[in-house]
Amino acid sequence: MNSKEIYSEEEDSEDKILEEKNFKERIKNFWENCKKNWLWINIGAIIMNTFFSWVLYYFNIMSLRYAIIMTIVPPLGIILIYNVKNIKSIKILISMNKIMLVGAGGFVMTVPLWLYAGYLLINAPSAPINLYLLPTWLQYAIMPIFFVLIYLIVGYFLYRFGEKREWHISPYY
Repeated sequence: MNSKEIYSEEEDSEDKILEEKNFKERIKNFWENCKKNWLWINIGAIIMNTFFSWVLYYFNIMSLRYAIIMTIVPPLGIILIYNVKNIKSIKILISMNKIMLVGAGGFVMTVPLWLYAGYLLINAPSAPINLYLLPTWLQYAIMPIFFVLIYLIVGYFLYRFGEKREWHISPYY
């Protein structure tokens, strides 16, 4: 190898390193801009979502009900996120923690319990509750009633759990 080849290889490696640093810097700047302009990005996503929902409705791929839902719900979600992001009051945060723990957490824990207990108590061959012996209206209403009862029990335990921790679910405040 002569000195020109070695020099050109060093230049190539330096150029690659500079290009890589430049690329990483561009990615970093891109994400910083996304963090600053997240509302505008979401507004653009909502516009595209609305457009495609109505296009799918026009071509009979989506029903009118879902097209309307997909038009109304995403903007409400963005408004909710935008307002939640700017909350400074500790009382409002604690109220939100209550809703999330008891409401959403209770639902998430209730569904598997309801499916498992419903199978064991109602649908299994050796179930203690025989559906055929119940009146017709109760045959159809027993699973939703069972769901509500389990949800109340789970919600009560989660409420007690939240009270015990003074509703400080997140350690960040």
